[in-house]
Amino acid sequence: MLRIFAPCKVDFQVFKEGIFEFMDNPINYFASRPEDVKGGCVFLLTIQLISLLLGHKYFGSFLVILISGVSFVLSGLTGIFSKSIKDGIVKLSFIQIISNGTARWSYIQFTISVALASFTFISVIFQIALATQYTIYLFTAIMSVMLFMLYSIEALAALRLDDGDSVERTHIHPAEEA
Repeated sequence: MLRIFAPCKVDFQVFKEGIFEFMDNPINYFASRPEDVKGGCVFLLTIQLISLLLGHKYFGSFLVILISGVSFVLSGLTGIFSKSIKDGIVKLSFIQIISNGTARWSYIQFTISVALASFTFISVIFQIALATQYTIYLFTAIMSVMLFMLYSIEALAALRLDDGDSVERTHIHPAEEA
């Protein structure tokens, strides 16, 4: 029985190093771990959706539920996509036409994150207006602000992701000819 739970042991040294790395430079932390940000977004969206669905229905609450649901689906899907699926999405014809053949997953991830951050900000405005009637929307508005920050960090981190391809890298100082 002990062998089954052996992988579940928590290494507090690794946890402590992760916290120190996060405190030193949060953007580098999230750029190196984009799945952790997606996991945090999905976790917060799950709690938010449950709270919204249990709250009172009022004018505008359905739009907030729709925004949260779409955000949940997009965050969940982009979090579980494998590299081959992401490469397949990048190679879709309409994405290649829009980007003139220069699309990368980090650009698509940036676009998705900015769109979700924008919709989450609109959701915050609706929830603050709804919070004047029902206090549950104040809780969900605070969660939406945290989601807005996570999506913004994710968008900034997406620009720093490196696919390992040197197509876009240029040397600042070209090699001097002898």
